[in-house]
Amino acid sequence: MTMNGITVSGLTCGYGARPVLKDVSFSVGENTLLCVLGPNGVGKSTMFKCILRLLTKYEGSITLNGIDSKHLSPKELASMIAYIPQSHIPSFNYSVLDMVLMGTSAQGTFFASPKKKQREAAMSAIDMMGISHLCDRGYLHLSGGERQLVLIARAVAQQAKILIMDEPTSNLDYGNQIRVLNAVKNLTKNGYTVIQSTHNPDQAFLYADEVLALCRDAKNAYGKPKDLINEGMIQELYGVDVKLSSLYDDKIRVCIPSNALVS
Repeated sequence: MTMNGITVSGLTCGYGARPVLKDVSFSVGENTLLCVLGPNGVGKSTMFKCILRLLTKYEGSITLNGIDSKHLSPKELASMIAYIPQSHIPSFNYSVLDMVLMGTSAQGTFFASPKKKQREAAMSAIDMMGISHLCDRGYLHLSGGERQLVLIARAVAQQAKILIMDEPTSNLDYGNQIRVLNAVKNLTKNGYTVIQSTHNPDQAFLYADEVLALCRDAKNAYGKPKDLINEGMIQELYGVDVKLSSLYDDKIRVCIPSNALVS
């Protein structure tokens, strides 16, 4: 039986003679949120570029819904996987509806006007993200959190079930971080496979089903948050000492910097 989702096996990639990503392997099915942890420069963005086939000179394999991604046409790839950047500032102040409609372009010809089917997909995505009240607003007039929800809606309108998110909460205040992460988690309850990078281990504890830790020495690790994230792993990844604290009968864990415990 073919698994819907993504499988990466032995992925190694670099720029010229300098390897950046070494022997990365993981497999994520539908209804799953994978958080990717790792310091700057360890290859998180390079991995995403390989998955999205923006980089094609890599060793190893990447399969989407059981098909080697190298065998997929651009249109087939777009039907399976969508990308949500950290932020996006268009040249024109498009309406929220028009921004989301751009996600449906892979469903028709390049110069065709959106048809009823595309408009229905866009409105469904807008409703799913809870931003129907913003439909006619200009994208450039939205808050950072609202913009991020629009970008997620645009990816949902693409009707691809695998979503790649590059630090989706990095420029947001705390309230908007929670709103965006709740929206992302709800997508997994509707059959989506979500892979997001983050520098915040607490997000992994609170929202992730699986964690991929990319280390500088290529001692990469993959598993459940509670099994994988410990004080030694945080030291390995970020070079800081932390203490893990458990809340609500160990249903939730948080990282506390050790120096914050010194009075």
